[in-house]
Amino acid sequence: MVPASASEKGRVHAVVVPYPAQGHINPCMQFAKWLASQGFTITFVNTDHNHARILASQSHHSSVWEAEGLDIRFASIPDGLPDHHDRMVDFAILSKAIDTHMPAHFEALVAGLCSSDASRPTCIVSDLFMNFTQDVANKFGLPRVAVWCQSAASFAIHVHMPTISSQGYLPVTDDSKLDPITSIPGHPPLLPKDLPSFFQDADFSNYMYNFKLRPFQRLQEAKSILINTFDDLERDVLKALKDDKINIFAAGPFLPPALLSKEDSRDNRTGTGLWPEDQECITWLENQKESSVLFISFGSIASLSDIQFKELVLGLEASQKPILWAIRPNLKDSIESVLPKSFLESDHVYLTSWVPQALILSHKNVGGFLTHGGWNSTLESLSFGVPTIVWPYFADQMLNRKWIVEEWKTGKGFQAAHSGLIARDEVERMIRLLMEGKEGHEMRQRARKLSQAARNAVQEDGSSYVNVKNTLRALLSS
Repeated sequence: MVPASASEKGRVHAVVVPYPAQGHINPCMQFAKWLASQGFTITFVNTDHNHARILASQSHHSSVWEAEGLDIRFASIPDGLPDHHDRMVDFAILSKAIDTHMPAHFEALVAGLCSSDASRPTCIVSDLFMNFTQDVANKFGLPRVAVWCQSAASFAIHVHMPTISSQGYLPVTDDSKLDPITSIPGHPPLLPKDLPSFFQDADFSNYMYNFKLRPFQRLQEAKSILINTFDDLERDVLKALKDDKINIFAAGPFLPPALLSKEDSRDNRTGTGLWPEDQECITWLENQKESSVLFISFGSIASLSDIQFKELVLGLEASQKPILWAIRPNLKDSIESVLPKSFLESDHVYLTSWVPQALILSHKNVGGFLTHGGWNSTLESLSFGVPTIVWPYFADQMLNRKWIVEEWKTGKGFQAAHSGLIARDEVERMIRLLMEGKEGHEMRQRARKLSQAARNAVQEDGSSYVNVKNTLRALLSS
């Protein structure tokens, strides 16, 4: 896979830099592991804060990768925030800290690597939002591959956001324009409420609005852009982006190859999570019936009010389905205090703090997934053929719900009351529809069809494999 000209110069070396949030770190690490399996040395750069958390929660991962012949090294740089700061509360604060504090430290890191022929990077592979890495790549004459950790549909919206804004769709209010947006090539019509939340207020002085759009003014500087999707999933959107002369390629799903091929591998249980993963839940899952378990996870950020949480629990209890529920460690203790005793003591409920999600969703005993609809969760559920109930919270999750419910038809969304509350009866109804009804069966069949397409994409000579192979060949021969 590596051209002879590159091999003659020494081992190829990629410096990989994710945006410092769980939903970006995981796919970047999965891609980094794939690069390492192709002969790359990897320097994976986290913030100091995240590096410490990952080491504490996943202390065994380096030995696993070393045993498999993967040369993955870790480096870290400060993000400028106090260690006790909850970085997921306000992304504007985190993003501003990234822009302010990380560029100089990253430049110093790359300068140190470039000081020796033995450690000089071949390229920088970084999250598209880590805009400063392009400046460093330019300074040291290194090609950069940008990685997009959301959908191609989300990418297209970012590209066309100036047009959407000029057409009067934003800000999204009760009095704003409600006509479907039809100006995104390759994208089905969508309502303003389906746009990523960071854009809905259209406040051009908002830091996140500008932070998210700035990289799209520099797309041509990257050698190529790899997106965590696959051709059969978003073919029309991807084609339209290519027609716009954007050098973008579907490269996903970024998941452990052994999981997609249903092989057993220690690496299936090895990630870069910010919380320790409960492996015992797999044992509980093994003792359930096939396709019987509802898996619940709202990701690393989403939260519910106390009233809504109670309605959810009562609806879950009424559904009488086995439940495997992953609740973040910082919420688990407080949530357990309000759960009904009957729910907590049920043999059909497994409540835990954090799980190896891809491993759970690939298990034959999981029959449905209640999710916030982040792109990683969306792609994992599709890749493993699991139908979903989508309950979006922010960012691109509303857009993902639209595609799941209306385009792929592999899931459903709750119907809220006028107050905005999802009532217990609605929770029970939707779970039974997903897990028992004819409509749920049809959604499962469509999800399994996409699952096979995902597996095909990452196999040798599959569309994503070939896309990445060609990208790297062009990168290393230039």
